[in-house]
Amino acid sequence: MIHLQEYNLPDVVYMRSVREGVFTWVPDQTYVVLGQRDKPEQALVDNQSLYSNIVVVKRLSGGHSVVLTPLTLVLSVHAVSPDISRTKAWFNSCSASLLEALQLCGVYKAAIGGVSDISIGGRKILGSSVYRSKEIIFWHAVLNVAESPYFISSLLAHPATEPQYRNKRSHHEFITSVVEHYPEFNVDVFRHKFEKIVSTQMLSGTTL
Repeated sequence: MIHLQEYNLPDVVYMRSVREGVFTWVPDQTYVVLGQRDKPEQALVDNQSLYSNIVVVKRLSGGHSVVLTPLTLVLSVHAVSPDISRTKAWFNSCSASLLEALQLCGVYKAAIGGVSDISIGGRKILGSSVYRSKEIIFWHAVLNVAESPYFISSLLAHPATEPQYRNKRSHHEFITSVVEHYPEFNVDVFRHKFEKIVSTQMLSGTTL
């Protein structure tokens, strides 16, 4: 039986904090993170032996399950925002900041896919989701820097719902990595640029 844990990853502190900021981190091991409405028996591949050394957690935000590994990067942005009507604008602002940082690192072919993905050539490199409380809005995303789509596909079942551009493709057909298209991509430089862009927007009041 898979032991499902509450979301306890490094950015959880920002879900409980009424302040603004941006935070990026590289996972120290493999994690499978279920979306708020996902159930293990539906979201995960039916082979429990695969999960013997993998931590499985369930986040408070929406969307479907993702795999985090040391070859991925997690990005989190949080702000004080009681106006629930601006959730879409928040998604758009975070996506725009992400695309700008990618372009500054030489990744010119990335584009928004569906509602909350970033893709290259119609294949997903990043998925994101949002958590809201009465006071804060919290966006977090996972960027596939260099992880094999086949490894991700070995852990996740096909999601219950999908964006139209996925077109029923399996995980390994649908997902790609940044370095597959841009081998010289420097994740540390990207982190610095993304954090600087978002911090500047927050200081100027243009994030929301």
